[in-house]
Amino acid sequence: MSNLEFNPIEVYNKRQELGISTAVQLLIQIINSQEELSTRKEAIKIIGSIEKIPDNAKEVCFQTLENVIISEKTIDLKCEAARSMGKIKLKKSIEPLKWILENSSDALDAEMEKTVLKAIHNIKFDKPEIDLFIKYLDSDYNATREYVSYELLKLPPNEAITILLESFQTDISNSCKIELVKLIGKYISSLNISYNDSNYLKIKHPSILESISSHKKDFTSLLSLIDKKDKELIKRILAIFRLLGDEINSELIELVKDEDFIAKENAIYLIGKLKIKSAMRLLLENIDNMYSEISIASIKALADIGDASIIPELLKSLDVEDIDFEYIDMDMKWYIIDTIKQIYLQDNNINYDTLLSQLSHPNEILKESITYILGELGNKEFVDPLLALLKRKENIDVKKNAIIALGKIGGPEAIEPLITYAENPKVYWLLKKIVIDAVLNIYKDNWYKIHSNEEIRRLLTKNRERLSDYLKEHNNECYKIKLGIIKFLEKFGGKTAIDALFANVNDFHRIVQISAQNAIKAISERLEGSQN
Repeated sequence: MSNLEFNPIEVYNKRQELGISTAVQLLIQIINSQEELSTRKEAIKIIGSIEKIPDNAKEVCFQTLENVIISEKTIDLKCEAARSMGKIKLKKSIEPLKWILENSSDALDAEMEKTVLKAIHNIKFDKPEIDLFIKYLDSDYNATREYVSYELLKLPPNEAITILLESFQTDISNSCKIELVKLIGKYISSLNISYNDSNYLKIKHPSILESISSHKKDFTSLLSLIDKKDKELIKRILAIFRLLGDEINSELIELVKDEDFIAKENAIYLIGKLKIKSAMRLLLENIDNMYSEISIASIKALADIGDASIIPELLKSLDVEDIDFEYIDMDMKWYIIDTIKQIYLQDNNINYDTLLSQLSHPNEILKESITYILGELGNKEFVDPLLALLKRKENIDVKKNAIIALGKIGGPEAIEPLITYAENPKVYWLLKKIVIDAVLNIYKDNWYKIHSNEEIRRLLTKNRERLSDYLKEHNNECYKIKLGIIKFLEKFGGKTAIDALFANVNDFHRIVQISAQNAIKAISERLEGSQN
């Protein structure tokens, strides 16, 4: 029977009538004799679709498909032949499939590489094939990497983790090793382990814990290759290290003492995330490292650990006489300040005595930093200590930061003392302007209370009038202070504020005139709206 009498679809449709072996033979004739690529491709595809091919016919199929895989130049035909090999599942097909992966004269495209691996997986997926898949974790093609990872993750955890760990000792690339860490981390996460107590894993999967523990050097050896921007990798390596618990602590601490810059920086980062308190002294020492990256990593790690016992040491770092001389990199100061802030924010039960006691320190630069931190923390108990600074002889920057902090805290009890301070003619104009801005912030935080709290309503109304009167009576005041009060009245001023604003519509400064007119308009519209 000539192969020209049927096309591949007709052969498939009549396979029962013809007999499976005859149908296969006809398809093979089409593959070997036809010139039309689409017809040959269809015949190859149909061979893989025929069920229950006899063993003798499978052997003939294998020879034909092997020839296509090895000899053909057309990628489409090679891919289709690989798919059919995977469906026929003749174990001897694995060799030519591996051959095409390892010996192709031309680089395989993404589809061909993935198709061949899929075919191998369909035929057999034992340790040799798993080892092959592991080598393709660093494929040039994302589709291949995703497929290989997906199939490896379907293995039973005990078997998979053992094989993946053993692969560290084989000749695989560093990229592969990094992908192995990700896979192992995913397996650990999938076991729903409580990272505060590894008893679950010890009972249910003791061999996994033992295997991971014996390979901890393999994990730490990769720290010189890790990019912290790879969030997936960091997440997985943290899962592994949390499982190891105290076992990994000493390894990471030793790396901080190492000369390998990248490994050192990554070890410090992980120490912070793992909250390894035994490393805090070493981290403090590294704040003064010659490399700013190491210094910053150490400061951030201390923030992540969040232990308040190091706050006195951090405050010593801020206790300098000449900041321009001692801080070549001003960012370092802000990293330290932010670390102190983060430590306090992580634990509401921390006592603030250490911080507040520094307000009596003779070093003005230190007090500037402390007042800034108090404002960032925003605790109401800081109001009185900050107000006390305004009554003392202090550096202007200390007072400036104290006023700004009071504005951030938003405690209404600070309003009257702040306005009284601004009314003092001896106070520098800049501090007065900052007071007005702080009062504005406090009003924004508390104005909503006027309908439910009579005491607050009286306080806010009374002091609003004080600012109104100040604007009206101090025509020669600095125009920047006037602008601050006008801005305040535009937002919170009542009917009596309009007279004070009218007194400024002919001010020498054009910007004051315009601002006063806009404020009058805003107040008038607000009053009209409230009447309606």
